[in-house]
This record gives sequence, structure tokens and C-alpha cells, in this order.
Amino acid sequence: MTALQWVGVGLWALGLVLYFADLDLDFDIPGLDFPGIAGGICIVVGAFLFFDDFRIGAGVLIAAALFVAARLAVRYRITRFARYRTQTERLLGRTGYSTTALDPRGSVQVASELWSAVSDSGEHIEKGAEVTVLDVEGLTLKVFKTGDAG
Repeated sequence: MTALQWVGVGLWALGLVLYFADLDLDFDIPGLDFPGIAGGICIVVGAFLFFDDFRIGAGVLIAAALFVAARLAVRYRITRFARYRTQTERLLGRTGYSTTALDPRGSVQVASELWSAVSDSGEHIEKGAEVTVLDVEGLTLKVFKTGDAG
């Protein structure tokens, strides 16, 4: 193999790595597609460099097309049926502490943010008590005192 062909193999491998990195990133950051686009470019350029005369064989083209089609199918399935939680949904079950007494309304600090809160049972929760988020209604959290969870 010539040096140019090894560059083609390297670009092909880099394209595969970028493709799979993009699939992994989509679970955390939906819509981030830079690694996938860069991976596609690396695969196409690598396919051209496999051969000295820059002709792409039918087998290489079919393999690249099948790989891209399979990746698009997997990506479609992942994004089509994925359930991305909103920021407020991520608060459910988180613990924090009350910054004021809840009688039954007050404020709590959860996830490094100050929220309006209401005690789910309507009972008094003293200032500084550990609370857990039960529900989110608009900008108000329904909380219960963590020691009373039993």
C-alpha cells in the first residue's frame, strides 16, 4: 500500500470514530451534528484516497452508502422515539433545602436555584429542612420534607 492509501484508511477510521461519537453526543445534546458531518466528509475523502488513480470502486461506494444509510436509520430511530426531559422535569426527585419556612408556601433551593415552593401535605416545614421535589406546577415546586417520606 502506498502512503496515500494509508491516509485514506486513516480518514476512513477517523470517519467511523466521529460517526459513533456523534451518536453518543446526541443522547446528551440533541441536535449537535458536527461530528457526524465531519465523519461523513472523512469517509468520502478517505474512499477517494484508497486508490492511486482516485477512482472509487463499486464495492467501496456500496459499503459507504450502506454505512451512511444504516447510520441515518439508527439516528432516526433514536431521535424519533427519544423522550428528552425538560429542565423542570429533571427537578423531580431532586433534594434541596428550604430557605424560608414553608407554611405551606415559601422558598427552597434546589439544583443551585431558588424556587417558590409549596408543601405537598400543607404542613409546616421549617427553614433549613431538607426537602425533595415531588411535582412541578409552573414555577412552583411541590415538595415534602425528606425525613417525612416514610
